[in-house]
Amino acid sequence: SGEAAAVAALGDQTFVARSALHFAGERARLAHALKTLGLTTLPSATNFVTALFDKTPISARAMYEALAREGVLVRWLKNYAMENALRISVGRSDEVTRVITTMTRILNQ
Repeated sequence: SGEAAAVAALGDQTFVARSALHFAGERARLAHALKTLGLTTLPSATNFVTALFDKTPISARAMYEALAREGVLVRWLKNYAMENALRISVGRSDEVTRVITTMTRILNQ
């Protein structure tokens, strides 16, 4: 089952360490790219980055909708009293690259 696989994976300390390093590296890459695009990011030790659209010509809602049209799913934080913020999950390297590339294209339109 999925639960058994998860328990086994957590028992594999090499896998856990590799995963932690991967997420830390990809999280840092994503945060740096977002800052380069003019966004503010909140400190994070999790598998996501919170991006604030406080200094951009586009709102978090507009970016959320534009990304959704491109098939890139992020969480708009409106329901958390952060209407001008998006939570962007850190995934595989190619997924992070897709988020960065798509957001760059949207912001440069």
